[in-house]
Amino acid sequence: MYIHNITFSVENALADEFIAFINGDFIPASLECEGIDKPQLARVLHQVDDKATNYALQFAAGSVDDINCWYEDCGAALFSKIMERWPDRVLFFQTALQVLS
Repeated sequence: MYIHNITFSVENALADEFIAFINGDFIPASLECEGIDKPQLARVLHQVDDKATNYALQFAAGSVDDINCWYEDCGAALFSKIMERWPDRVLFFQTALQVLS
């Protein structure tokens, strides 16, 4: 099993709007792609910047190929929406994790 983690750094003023976007648009669109499921959104408790809050969105995946297909089929377009809607106000990076135990 694999976990696809996307960490977002979001300006505090956008928090409610961003979470609504993730729950209403990002997650439903992501689940339309095969191979990922079980979305989970969490607030990162350790904060580096007082002006931004970090969030981690995770999906379960069956393989690294499933994560790559998600990015090609859904993820790239979703990330483009975020960059167009909130340029320089929402930053993000992805991490693929292999579950060992």
